[in-house]
Amino acid sequence: MGITFDLAQLVIDNEAAGMIKYAVNGVPVNDKTLALDVIKEVGIFKDFLGHEDTFNHMRFQSRAELIDRSVREDWEKAGSTDVYQRAKEKCSISWKHMSHHRFPTAF
Repeated sequence: MGITFDLAQLVIDNEAAGMIKYAVNGVPVNDKTLALDVIKEVGIFKDFLGHEDTFNHMRFQSRAELIDRSVREDWEKAGSTDVYQRAKEKCSISWKHMSHHRFPTAF
């Protein structure tokens, strides 16, 4: 029985591990991330998700390349690819880049 390996799954696992690592290391809490000025501006029990400050911090905390957080209509216009398809594409691009290099035959 042979060993199987899925490079696309490794790429997906790497992204998941990165998100876990970020969460385990703790979310930074400071004046900027607390955004008390934004809370005063928007008001309690209001919508913070539409605020530019929320959008900017979301991009900082989430650096996902494979997970698509687009609204459904945008996702469908972009081809409706799933995370596995995007991972395979990323592997394909990396492999094409690596195929131009010469690797040693022995170590």
